[in-house]
Amino acid sequence: MNSSFFIARKIIESGRSSNKNSQTIIKFAVIGTILSTTIMILTIFISYGFKSNILDKVRHFDSDIHIINYDANQSYDLSPIKLKPSQTEQILKLKSVSSLSGFITKPSILKFNSNIEGIVLKSYQKEENYSYIKSNIVKGKFPNFDRREILISEDLSKQLQLDTGQSVILYFIQEPIRYRKLKVSGIYKTAIYEFDHIFAFVDFKLLQKINAWDSSQVSGFEIKLIDNCISNEQSQKKIETIIRPNYFETNRNTSAPLLKTLGIKQRFEQFYFWFDLFDTNVLVIISLMIAVAAINLISALLIVIIENMSTIGLLKSFGYDNKSIRKIFLYFSAYLTLKGIFWGNIIALIVAYIQSIFHILPLDAKYYYISYVPIGFDWTGLLILNTTSIILIISILLIPTYYISNISPIKVIRFN
Repeated sequence: MNSSFFIARKIIESGRSSNKNSQTIIKFAVIGTILSTTIMILTIFISYGFKSNILDKVRHFDSDIHIINYDANQSYDLSPIKLKPSQTEQILKLKSVSSLSGFITKPSILKFNSNIEGIVLKSYQKEENYSYIKSNIVKGKFPNFDRREILISEDLSKQLQLDTGQSVILYFIQEPIRYRKLKVSGIYKTAIYEFDHIFAFVDFKLLQKINAWDSSQVSGFEIKLIDNCISNEQSQKKIETIIRPNYFETNRNTSAPLLKTLGIKQRFEQFYFWFDLFDTNVLVIISLMIAVAAINLISALLIVIIENMSTIGLLKSFGYDNKSIRKIFLYFSAYLTLKGIFWGNIIALIVAYIQSIFHILPLDAKYYYISYVPIGFDWTGLLILNTTSIILIISILLIPTYYISNISPIKVIRFN
């Protein structure tokens, strides 16, 4: 057996009989490591939970990729486009593509009694695209479009004091100005302000008729990608190669609109900016927690070295070099580090699991897009965190072991 490891084990085993004050310091160091590890893991899980939860909502509500008119501005009143059957077929054959569906968006003014509010009406070409909206209905039911019904958000309902069963008038600002009277059949809530504050859902044919479009014309196409696809950007580039080449041919149809794609990151830059800030905060917290754990363990290690000065002197007199003696205390510090990180992992996983099931810690959905602290079990992040923490902390603990080089065996043995 490695002699340094054997001696380190004996120091660990004799811990209960050593000085009570030093044992208290060592216990606090381990507890500090446990708490630091727990906080770091929960920080990563919460960060991952926020990102995945918000992105899932955005993806289900507004898809991964849009195909729209190249000249489209930031308005929701988009110029009509079409896709050739061959283009649709090519896009759906891509391994990363889950579905493709046309949609129409139309700005409108909603009037109820004396209250008015600007909104955006949205409708899908395919019924299955409403599945996410249906799952977020909090009152009433999904509209029966044949009966001229509309689905509005909870935000709009509260703002206009509007309830299910009541009728509203929609005004369309165009030449000539048109209006339609619809009945509110249901109220939805996604907790994403950017959606709930703007969108209401109506019949697809109604918007086509208001725009005077034929049955094949739409505002754009929404493309959903399969979960965990390798790269949205790669899929977007492949789709662009399908929809663009014919527009650059010399004999192309000049009346056909030029198309472009917009990925989820291009359409919702504000979320990714928020994620970047969140990542910065996570890195700051992890750095601080590693520093706290390292400082506590350095204190404990120095106490143990001082307590065992006579042992160190004796080992030196037997011919042990400084490197071998440093290994003894590195093994000891590695034991404390691994013990703290192990129990920190256990506690963090238990707390995370409880929060993921029972949602004990609440949040204000108005500011955080979700009503409870979300937990996302990022196993890759957990592995990287544990590996990095162990390497960094043990590397830092190398520093106090160099104090051993200054210990003179003659002075220590004579003093004792």
